Amino acid sequence: MINRRIVTISFFSLVLLVLALGGFCQNAVVLEETVLVSQSLSGHVQLGANESGLHGVHIDICDSKWKNVVASTTSDEDGMFSFPSRRKGLYHLRLSLPGANTLLVKVKLATKGPTRLSLTLTPAT
Repeated sequence: MINRRIVTISFFSLVLLVLALGGFCQNAVVLEETVLVSQSLSGHVQLGANESGLHGVHIDICDSKWKNVVASTTSDEDGMFSFPSRRKGLYHLRLSLPGANTLLVKVKLATKGPTRLSLTLTPAT
């Protein structure tokens, strides 16, 4: 009877510990307030101050409420991504990667401006 109680208590303690630790590193959503201007929906993704490209970032073009995905791609081993040519206008990009905060950014496609985007994710907090 005592052994069964110890096993039960140990099991529940382990479950609580796993649940508690999972709460320490959650992905937040970061909304970039500034509208970026670019000639294309392509560019480079990095994590924090590390200028090395970030592989495997999922990039979505979303509707204006960030709900519906219009198109998506993934960054390559150098952190580069590209969407096929799009009409000039305002686009809503959502960048996500496990272990990093999700980044929401608005991009205005224009005839002038940088030819590619340079986007930075932050580590999950």
